[in-house]
Amino acid sequence: RLPNSEQAQSLWTQFKAAAEIAYAPCAVYFATEKNVRLNNLSQRVIICESLEQYLLQQNWAQADWRSVEKVIDTAIKEFTRFHPVERSEEKQIKHRFDAALKPIKDHLYQEYRRVEQAKKSLLEKATSLLSAENTLDAAKQMQHLQQQWKEVGNGKHHVDQVLWKQFQDVGNQLFAKRREYFDEKI
Repeated sequence: RLPNSEQAQSLWTQFKAAAEIAYAPCAVYFATEKNVRLNNLSQRVIICESLEQYLLQQNWAQADWRSVEKVIDTAIKEFTRFHPVERSEEKQIKHRFDAALKPIKDHLYQEYRRVEQAKKSLLEKATSLLSAENTLDAAKQMQHLQQQWKEVGNGKHHVDQVLWKQFQDVGNQLFAKRREYFDEKI
């Protein structure tokens, strides 16, 4: 048998009161979570603003490239750490972050390419010394090339390691020839 409207209203009022009591802890939790998402968003905005200012204030002709790498790495880690944000804001703030980070990365990658080309050029010069007739002069030139290598700066770590190994092998061959030359003179 169905309750009459007065009984139904009474049951509804009791149910609603019980539901509000049961939901109260959830409301606190949801409010806390919303505050966390809002705080995360504000932190992400600060990160974006910092990157935008960094781009404008950096003297790219005299940049400390290791510091630039650290800025990029730190920004990515921090941006990721401040998660979650409101879903309605996620795409917009991610787009702003990517737009702020891209030109900084572009400057860094341009420097990586410059360093790689310079080191490849030094490697070619060093390799050509292997066929030089004057072993002592070639060894001196190799020492000069080693100094230039240091002055070129650092590139992308993996590429630098590969090029350095090749450069070092050429140097070892030249200096072995120089040792043979001196061993023959003795």
